[in-house]
Amino acid sequence: MTDIDRSKPSEEGKRRYPPDGFHPGFADIRVACTCGPACADPCNGHCGCLACEHSLSDALE
Repeated sequence: MTDIDRSKPSEEGKRRYPPDGFHPGFADIRVACTCGPACADPCNGHCGCLACEHSLSDALE
């Protein structure tokens, strides 16, 4: 298993959260999308992607 750098968005993350692959997050903290091409869209954070987890939380509020 490869460690994922959660501070940088993946190429797939850049596609999901244009233009740079970051979800705005909370309190001005941007969260990088680390999804891969095999992740469901939306993945809702099931792959460990914090940006998608935050996006789901935003949608549920």
